[in-house]
Parts: sequence; C-alpha cells; structure tokens
Amino acid sequence: MKKTVSNLTKDLKVIDEILTLEFNGEKIEVSGYLPIEKKYQLVNWVISQSRRNSVTNHLNRLDLEKKFDIALVNYYTNYKFDIVNKEEYNKAYDILNTNGFFDLVLTGIPEQEYNKLVKIMEEEISKDQVYHNSVAGSINKLLDKFNNNLESANKALETLKDFDIEKYENVATIADKMGISNNKVVKLDTKGKE
Repeated sequence: MKKTVSNLTKDLKVIDEILTLEFNGEKIEVSGYLPIEKKYQLVNWVISQSRRNSVTNHLNRLDLEKKFDIALVNYYTNYKFDIVNKEEYNKAYDILNTNGFFDLVLTGIPEQEYNKLVKIMEEEISKDQVYHNSVAGSINKLLDKFNNNLESANKALETLKDFDIEKYENVATIADKMGISNNKVVKLDTKGKE
C-alpha cells in the first residue's frame, strides 16, 4: 500500500525567503518563491493584457515585456502597479525601467525560480499563438464577433419594441414646418392614400 504525500509535507512549510532591497529610499521586499497557482495567474494576466489588436488577437511583444515586468512587481514584491491613468501608468513604467527598478527586482528572484517562470510564460505564449492561428481559434473569434453583433441587434430591437410611429410623425411634421424635411415618414391610410 502506498503512503500519502501528506506524510512527506507534515511539519514542513513552503520555503519563501524574502530579500529586502532598496530603491530610491524605499524598502522593496522581493519574494524568492511564488506558489504555482500564483504563477498561473501571473502568466494568464500577462497574456490577456498584451493584446492590442482585437481583430487578430495577436500578442504584442512590447506589451508582453512591459506586462511581464509589471507582473513581477505585482506578484513578487510588496508593491503594486495600481495606476489607473494610462498615460501616468506608462510614464511610471518608463521611469522605473530607465532607473533600473525592474532589473533590481530580478536580482531578488532566485535564478531557478525566474527561469522556470520564463519557461512557463514562453510555453503558454506559444500555445496561445498556435491556438489563435488555428481553425478552432478562428471559429471562436468569429463566434465572439457574431455574439457581439447579435447582442447589439437584440438591444436595438428591444429599443424599437415600444416605438410609437405617431410620436415620430409629430416630430417629422414639426421638422417639416421648420424647413427640415429631408426624411419624412409617410404613413398610408387603409385606402392606400398618402
């Protein structure tokens, strides 16, 4: 009979050494290990945030690099990139990048941990690109567009459900009297006269 792995983990904890670094007078705590579920979240966040072209869904290499740097800060340090304004967000990124902040954060992440994360990221990007270039990816893209258009059409129909032609005719009559008579609604009576 096999034993449970719980026997191996009893009295043990996840080893996560925190390295404290300094940047611009601030203490930066960098975690040496990210739990596997958090790695998964980090990778998915980077990929989902790196699509600039909603038509092709292709990933943007510059966005991948930027979002990866930002994700390392958000997931491995005691700081969070939480700027909402896009211009300020990009400016903060450029300031931190040119002043070596992201390189400093990397010095706090053990090489084996970082290499494993990069390998996972590269594999997921590759799978994502293969999927989006596949027939299944193309079909899903088409279905998403169809569903979005269908939702828009349904909203338009819902708006028109209570459309009152009499009210529109009154507006058209007033517009006609004001000299705005380009698009007048014509209603035929039951005898076929205008």
